[in-house]
Amino acid sequence: MGFEFDNDFSFTDEPELQDVVERYRLMLRSNTPLYFDSHEFILLIDYHLHNREYTESLKIAEFGINQHPSSFDLKLKKAEILFRLKDYANALLLVKELENIEANSSYLSYFRGLIHSNLKQKREAAYYFQKAVLQAQDSNEAIDTLFQIAEHYQENNDLQTANFYLLEAHKIDPYDSEIIIELAQNFETYDLHQAVHYYNLYLNQHPFHSSAWFDIGVVYSRLENFEKALEAFDFAIALYENYLEAYFNKGNALANLGRYQEAIEAFEEYARLLNEENEDDDFELNEMLEVYCSIGECHERMGDLINALNYYEKALKIDPHYPDALYGVGIVCSLCNNLTDSLKYIRKAIELDPFNSEYHFSLGNVYRRMGKIDKALEAYRSATHIDPQDYESWVNIAQLYFEKNLLTKAIRTLEEAYENNPKVAIIEYRLAAFYFLRKNEADGINFLRKALIHDNSKYLEFFKIYPEGTENEEIQNLIAKYR
Repeated sequence: MGFEFDNDFSFTDEPELQDVVERYRLMLRSNTPLYFDSHEFILLIDYHLHNREYTESLKIAEFGINQHPSSFDLKLKKAEILFRLKDYANALLLVKELENIEANSSYLSYFRGLIHSNLKQKREAAYYFQKAVLQAQDSNEAIDTLFQIAEHYQENNDLQTANFYLLEAHKIDPYDSEIIIELAQNFETYDLHQAVHYYNLYLNQHPFHSSAWFDIGVVYSRLENFEKALEAFDFAIALYENYLEAYFNKGNALANLGRYQEAIEAFEEYARLLNEENEDDDFELNEMLEVYCSIGECHERMGDLINALNYYEKALKIDPHYPDALYGVGIVCSLCNNLTDSLKYIRKAIELDPFNSEYHFSLGNVYRRMGKIDKALEAYRSATHIDPQDYESWVNIAQLYFEKNLLTKAIRTLEEAYENNPKVAIIEYRLAAFYFLRKNEADGINFLRKALIHDNSKYLEFFKIYPEGTENEEIQNLIAKYR
């Protein structure tokens, strides 16, 4: 179909091509026109295309068409070269001319679709791509065409459109594993549940594919289904015992499940394998930074602050400016009530990584404990600007306004938080309570109902702000309905 060249193939290994290239070079040196068969021009064009010499390829194509004005193949080659040179208008003119010769060519329709797509003419592109599929001689050609169209959209980072064509191919052959894995990988960017579905389809056919188990584990982690993620990483490791990335991700899954000692063991196994893998090379200690901080955080969560500090300092010995390690030391200082040092280390981390919302959130917590409310508000606001889904920072801002008797500001803050986090129950419970304090019972009931639907276990958050609600029959009946 054109456009595809094997970079490992040496054209000059072909005796016929050697002869043609020499004759062509002789012609250029002597400035004397020579005759070449049309297939010899094709050889010359492909030789120069292989070397990405598009301008020279175009000159040869035009010279060839001059000698063979009725050659379909040479005109098609010229159109392809023009496409590579991004001269889409002239490429399209040639394709239209060729369509008059071969009206039912699936490849010409596909090629025309590519041109329209690159001209940002979406409807025309879709029309000719569909026409190319309908013109395919059999199901295999139809699948190949759909796959090539999908690849075009993948190259342009339009993965949803790519998946549209892959799904069409999947309908034709539901068991084509190459299509299934492409679907899974594309869906990772915008629909994680669909990604899981297609990874599972692939694993049903290839149950011993360790990388596929690893990939589905990563998707489960992103879905915060850490039990399933852990199971997938264990399968990956069972199939390939030295699977470095699987051990690291297993550690993260275990840590998210609160199984910190097991997480430490997984991280330590990762570190051991990393050392083994690099024992004969100049080992880059920087690769240990993340794992040292991960182990440190596990010790921190277990309350073992001495070992936590020890691992953060191990990371800082490798790189004194590693922000996660500085932040970790700052958190340990905070837990030890050494707020001055905590502030110093967290601020250092922010200087090195100013767009990490977690750092700003923790800075706000330290300022809050120090009684520096304005600075706390500023830090929390920075966190929400970086990550509007950081609902904890929104809630803390609203709480600080509430404590300062600035109820209107507290409500406005949570209304803004709700716009960015429409299904977070704690925002809805707090907002419902604030509305009741403002005597706006209709909105209060509305948000209380939403909160109960999203998470009926956290209803006490409502009573923290509005304890009078325990005496309100309508509120009690609503809570009883959803509990």
